[in-house]
Amino acid sequence: MSDSAFGIRLEILKMAKDIIDHDYFTLRDFEQRIWNTKADDARTKGEEIPPVTFTPYPSVDDIIAKAKELNRFISERQ
Repeated sequence: MSDSAFGIRLEILKMAKDIIDHDYFTLRDFEQRIWNTKADDARTKGEEIPPVTFTPYPSVDDIIAKAKELNRFISERQ
């Protein structure tokens, strides 16, 4: 039984990481496009190119929190 429970927890953790990755890289792509637009605009105007600032990658704690959220949803009995 413990192997099965471990396997389920591992799968939930993998799902959480996949969701976090998808959300992060979608946001990162959006931020990159905004920066590209601002940088192109600055080049056109002969201004200084703005610094690159991106949202940091989520922490392990963020992934674990998402896994706990998924586990609560999966574990609900209705």
